[in-house]
Amino acid sequence: KDLQQQVRYYNSLSGYAAENMMDDKQTCEAFIQGITQMQQMFAPKPDSTKDVIIPGKTAPKDSAKK
Repeated sequence: KDLQQQVRYYNSLSGYAAENMMDDKQTCEAFIQGITQMQQMFAPKPDSTKDVIIPGKTAPKDSAKK
């Protein structure tokens, strides 16, 4: 959020102030992009192995004998 606020601030500048802060704005945008990529890379993946049935690994049937 802080980086996004900084970019909005830099976008609101004009003239020499905007030119002087261009490097800072580009740095903030690069940080935002890096954070977004890391969030996508390390986001938990849906567990697709829940419904997989492995042959031979099923529970034995209950028997009526005791």
